[in-house]
Amino acid sequence: MELVVGLGIVLLVLVLAHWLLHAVMSLAWAVIVGLAIGSVAKLVLPGQGQVGMVRTILAGVGGSTIGSVVGHRFLHVGFLKCLILEVICAAVLIVAMGGIKRLPR
Repeated sequence: MELVVGLGIVLLVLVLAHWLLHAVMSLAWAVIVGLAIGSVAKLVLPGQGQVGMVRTILAGVGGSTIGSVVGHRFLHVGFLKCLILEVICAAVLIVAMGGIKRLPR
């Protein structure tokens, strides 16, 4: 009986560790993708970007999530069109955060 309980505890710890590792890796990838998408979105926007790295990552993660859901679930588009939609969504979020200042003339 003690062996069964011990194996059950070990199994539970392994499952929780696997879940935690998966959650941490998912968050890490979301930050990396968010930084990439947000950076591309800042490049395509005219003017000087006033958004820092944290806001860029947040806009990238948000834009990537929104663009991916809309592109794949509702519009049923392929990878490239979905990627373009993600960058557009991130750019809209950057503008919504007030991150673009027009260049003086």
